[in-house]
Amino acid sequence: MSKDPVCGPKGLESAKPTAHSSSNNGDLSSFGPGVVLPAGDLKPLYDFALDCRTCQAKLAAAQADLADEKTKTVLLTHERDEAVRIAKGGSVLRRITRAAKWFAIGAVAGALAAKARP
Repeated sequence: MSKDPVCGPKGLESAKPTAHSSSNNGDLSSFGPGVVLPAGDLKPLYDFALDCRTCQAKLAAAQADLADEKTKTVLLTHERDEAVRIAKGGSVLRRITRAAKWFAIGAVAGALAAKARP
């Protein structure tokens, strides 16, 4: 078992107070404003609270980094797809237009060559 603190409800199970007095018959809800906790019990609770806040800060930073990486991945994927499209010669409509233009130029050149020949 690790010695790292466990944040959330699981971590709080070990920090639950115990009833030392027989006057409340084990009912923990009867603790009032006059509760006295030994100093030895306060340090682990304080350390746990600090560690839990540290874990939450690290989690928030990691989630922000993940969101940034997802954004970068989407942008890089779009850029890659655009580069592949350009390497192929542009969009399908652009390639069809270019092919039709060269077909027309070839047909005109063939017609001119046929007329020039006696």
